[in-house]
Amino acid sequence: MTASLNRLHEEHETLWKGIESLKETADLIELAPPEALVIELEEDHMFLFRHLLPHAEAEEAVLYRAYDQLASSPWATETMRRDHVAISTFADELTAVQLQLSMDATTPEQKQELRRILYGLYALLKVHFSKEEEILLPRLEEALSQAAADSLLDSMEAAVQKNEVHAGW
Repeated sequence: MTASLNRLHEEHETLWKGIESLKETADLIELAPPEALVIELEEDHMFLFRHLLPHAEAEEAVLYRAYDQLASSPWATETMRRDHVAISTFADELTAVQLQLSMDATTPEQKQELRRILYGLYALLKVHFSKEEEILLPRLEEALSQAAADSLLDSMEAAVQKNEVHAGW
């Protein structure tokens, strides 16, 4: 059996644009005026909490459960789930720093902390997405029928939508 999870690959491509924005914001920290930096950080925050984290929650509820069943192991995706915990921690740290920022000035310590968080998130997400795209998804595509893949994708989309609503956005 060889199924296609194209909708999920496309969603990853869309999410990747937001992930690239995290790195671009980190690159601008020394160059951008404080008010422009605050705007960029708000956009990154919205991306994380409106799109990325709901997607991660849906993966855990649907995609990872399917992979664990395929692997006949409740622990097959444990490292992927741990990545999600670290991603969520970085997102919460970004929120905490954002709440301290002023439109007038950003301290050197705040800039350093923002760079650590944004570059850390970018690196973690790059590796995480690579593991999904190069290991997890190809194995699922190989093992699933197209009907099963479509059902999985429908469940993922429903879970993402539910999580976006629960995110309060």
